[in-house]
Amino acid sequence: MKALIIGCGIAGPVTAMALREVGIDAEIFEAYGQGAEDVGSFLNVASNGLAALRVLGAHHKVLSQAIPTPRMVMWSGSGKRLGEVANGLRLDDGTVSHTVLRSDLYRSMRDEATRRGIEVTYGKRLVSYDESGRQVTARFADGTEATGDLLIACDGVHSRTRTLLDPRAPAARYSGLYSFGGIVKDAGFPGEPGVYNMVFGKRAFFGYTERRAWGGERQPASPAEPRASATIGTQRRAWGGERQPASPAEPRASATIGTQRRAWGGERQPASPAEPRASATIGTERRAWGGERQPASPAEPRASATMGAVPESGETWWFANLPRRLGDVPEDWKPVLVRAFEDDANFSAELIRRSDVEPGSPVYDLPPVPVWHRGRVLLVGDAAHATSPSSGQGASLAMEDAVVLARCLRDSGSHTEAFERFEAERRPRAERVVAYSRTISNSKAAGPVARVFRDLMLPFFLKKSASQESLAWMYRYQASL
Repeated sequence: MKALIIGCGIAGPVTAMALREVGIDAEIFEAYGQGAEDVGSFLNVASNGLAALRVLGAHHKVLSQAIPTPRMVMWSGSGKRLGEVANGLRLDDGTVSHTVLRSDLYRSMRDEATRRGIEVTYGKRLVSYDESGRQVTARFADGTEATGDLLIACDGVHSRTRTLLDPRAPAARYSGLYSFGGIVKDAGFPGEPGVYNMVFGKRAFFGYTERRAWGGERQPASPAEPRASATIGTQRRAWGGERQPASPAEPRASATIGTQRRAWGGERQPASPAEPRASATIGTERRAWGGERQPASPAEPRASATMGAVPESGETWWFANLPRRLGDVPEDWKPVLVRAFEDDANFSAELIRRSDVEPGSPVYDLPPVPVWHRGRVLLVGDAAHATSPSSGQGASLAMEDAVVLARCLRDSGSHTEAFERFEAERRPRAERVVAYSRTISNSKAAGPVARVFRDLMLPFFLKKSASQESLAWMYRYQASL
């Protein structure tokens, strides 16, 4: 069996890889003449999306390029802390939700798909398709065509395939917001790395997170890396994790300081003259406790982290959602954004002043789409159930779709049965996420009266939703083959 995949964004490569896992060949056809390496800002890949990628063995590269962002702190434009919620729930191996440049996510998924032998052809804009017996033929604007057993539409919120499948299908729905994003190096503003700060401003919505590295370049923490740990007394402590009983064979944590070895939970012992004193490389110097500073070798890595203390360098990743009439586009967005945030009690306006502000993108979602499939053609990802970015679930839903579709095709007697099972499993969840996300988007575009009510009620809402169980319906979903 062969599937024609229309679209090479995020959903296309992941769907192709999932189908290959169950023995279905796939070929990707992308409308644009080249890849999307420089398209978009950054996005959230929630823990449920990473769990789906893990099923395909495609999550490592994404995690290596991303920022762990497991928490969100909400603020009012007046500077009041409204509350905190989890951004996803920790997986069984400790993996949390991550934020990644869209270009990095796209490149890692596309490159992994091609590494697995999946062909990607550019400049293939779909104009029509025909079904004939046991096959479907896609026809492209350049006059070429391709034939396969299935046609899977991964062509996004403005899907051409959706219109071909059902001419009465709803068009994308404008949310009332324009979206912007940027990265400022060494901004110098306070912020805890790994935490999304979300500000419900007086005129617009602002969010930011930090990536930090001491004296070096930005480096994400790999989930595969063991957490720092030490044996202290009779317990092993893992920073960011729980205490575990120490093995009797494990020595207690110790370090040589001056002329004595210190063992936590034990007695001092004379240090062997051959033992080096405890040392660490910080910035461009090696520090030895009880000794002198020494220049650090250029080969020595500088200390780095994604969470914790104040570093020598870092980046602030920010985004803004601006209520705006669709089509009301100024010549220069920067002064418009600065004015929108200059009366808020935070540094958002100053951060925008320091940024290169690209043209804003209208934020869309989809109302319920009546027809997800017909014959040998199926919609997945944003083509079927586009959600606004407010829930941080767009990419993750597409990743889940890919795994579920592969399972349904493998376990069903026909493509018709598979498509029906896929829709039955995915539609309720996807439409619930879209509705949830739209509610959040509406709160970002609140008017003066609604804004006052929102800021009064939001702390109560956040307190109610702060528990993990209140978020479980969204984050505990496990797509499996």
